[in-house]
Amino acid sequence: MALTILQVAFPFAPVGPDAVGGAEQVLSMVERCLPRFGHRAIVLACEGSVTSGPLLPVALPPGPVTDAMQDAVHAAMRARIAEALRRHPIDLVHMHGIDFHRYLPPSGVPVLATLHLPPGWYPPEIFRLARPDTWLHAVSASQHRACPPCPTLLPPVENGVAVGALDRPLTRRRFALVLGRICPEKNQHAALEAGTRAGLPVLLGGQVFPYAVHEAYWRGTVLPCLTRPHRFLGPLGFARKRRLLNAARCLVSASIAPETSFAGGDGSDGLRHARGRLRLRRAGRYRRARRHRLPGARRDGDGGGDAGRGRALPRHHPPHRPAALLGRGDARGLCGRLWSPRETRQQPCGLTLPSRQSRRRPTCRRWSGCARTGRHCGERCPARRPSSRRPG
Repeated sequence: MALTILQVAFPFAPVGPDAVGGAEQVLSMVERCLPRFGHRAIVLACEGSVTSGPLLPVALPPGPVTDAMQDAVHAAMRARIAEALRRHPIDLVHMHGIDFHRYLPPSGVPVLATLHLPPGWYPPEIFRLARPDTWLHAVSASQHRACPPCPTLLPPVENGVAVGALDRPLTRRRFALVLGRICPEKNQHAALEAGTRAGLPVLLGGQVFPYAVHEAYWRGTVLPCLTRPHRFLGPLGFARKRRLLNAARCLVSASIAPETSFAGGDGSDGLRHARGRLRLRRAGRYRRARRHRLPGARRDGDGGGDAGRGRALPRHHPPHRPAALLGRGDARGLCGRLWSPRETRQQPCGLTLPSRQSRRRPTCRRWSGCARTGRHCGERCPARRPSSRRPG
């Protein structure tokens, strides 16, 4: 059965594929995908939003966001929702804003509210709403566990990003990238200070929304840190964001907020999902993650590497533990061994990773194996038998 769904955005941030806010990007993805399944999507958002289907715009008064301005905008949202219910056969109202309880429609149509932010940031009354047929759902398992007991809380629907569209084979450049809203909880000034201490330029992409706290943080904390060689890029479109993500030395997240989509405030769930997808990338070349397995980390349910396939590991091989359980010192040591740019590092199977300055290929492509067994035996052998091909 085809449904008509009214997507109600947070009224103070524009919606679109290039939106700065994560909730606005998720709403944009949902709105574009619903017609593929035979449903119709209508979006209610502020002026300046970009949608693929019908848009019901809400005008924002000029100036900073104050309590009086919020009350006026919430009244306009209630009027626009009532108008949409009269003009269109709405089957479901899907709300995304942190203030959705301020402009709930009258009873008679089901409402689903997606909680994009930490549960503690919402008023407690949203978990005991008197309005019938009003449902909530979280965007990650850890956020769902953090919610108080609520009979209308549905199982979580995890957020995601279409990472395949972001992949481009570009050479890494010498800069770090920071993306997001400019606000105190995102802590961008800490990323800029870290780049200054490391001698690495930091490119900051994002937007300052007209909240008094955000503007004070921008003027008093972030701007003093934006000295050369750091740069502020403003809001980024998709093509520019993709180019920067592929060319950056690293992507920095200095957020001190309990990020819901990165699976918990400690990031352990996000690390657990990401550790099996680690890739080492040098001079724009990808190498297989199996051959460069992160020592000291394993997937859930296996012993890590060859041990999980029933083969004994060499006695020099480090013990494998879940990556989420590694201490700060262990993690720093592992990263130093894997990504140090100044020394030649040697891995099991006779594979040597040369330093960044030499720009040489891994020796596994130039040597056929160790001199003792004639194959990659998993041991560090000082003598190797050269292949018939010329090095290089």
